Amino acid sequence: MSAVKEKMNTGIFNRASLRYIRDGFRIGQGVRIKRRDGRGRDRYFKGVVIARTNYFITVRNKAKCRESFSYVDFLTRDVEVVS
Repeated sequence: MSAVKEKMNTGIFNRASLRYIRDGFRIGQGVRIKRRDGRGRDRYFKGVVIARTNYFITVRNKAKCRESFSYVDFLTRDVEVVS
């Protein structure tokens, strides 16, 4: 997942960079994601990738809650992969 982190830090916004981030996720992969919440706080979401489309990934945690994260949010650093 470090390759995804490196690509996020370049600041390049184009189709190739979105494709690169998309290909960094695999269905069944465990991830921990940090999302910037309002008011200067961060929210963490840990789970397993259950779906991957051209536009977003869907992660499910142990409580069966699902959350989707857009690849554009990864590029704009609103969402980061922690591990």
